[in-house]
Amino acid sequence: MQTVDVFLGLGSNLGNSKKNILEAVNLIQNIKDVKYLQRSKLYKTSPVDCRLDKDFVNAVCHLRTSLSPVQLFDQIQSIEKKLGKVKKEKSEPRVIDIDILIYGDQKYESSSLQIPHPSWKDRLFVLIPLSDLIDEIFIPVGNKSFPFRIKEYISKFENPNNETIEVIEHA
Repeated sequence: MQTVDVFLGLGSNLGNSKKNILEAVNLIQNIKDVKYLQRSKLYKTSPVDCRLDKDFVNAVCHLRTSLSPVQLFDQIQSIEKKLGKVKKEKSEPRVIDIDILIYGDQKYESSSLQIPHPSWKDRLFVLIPLSDLIDEIFIPVGNKSFPFRIKEYISKFENPNNETIEVIEHA
């Protein structure tokens, strides 16, 4: 299988969130058949759809892999479990959460995984770190893919969740 560019979203708001993100990035770098390319800045972000008011630390990683979406998802779930993630409701705080945001220009859907991530373009805590790494991505729509200009989209973003976001560490 050929390699594809993948973008992962990482978030944490339990324990030492910055440390949790950096440990996750370290473990991602060690996944067989994954070439780690770079990470965005680390951002302190306000919670969206979360029961606690504790801020998150968020980042996005760019990698290349020959793993299928399911194989990559399995590896990511293993990393989350290793870092202490337990099954919780969607709105509960987390030690670590790693989502496959974009997998090349491919679309994938199963009961446990949807790519592109269903809410990636509705969240500043995804869009801004993603814009650190790339200006344009190609999004699958039907049988075609279309360019999506991230910074242009952010400039028009209405911020329906009143998210706040600030850099806490450069990559």
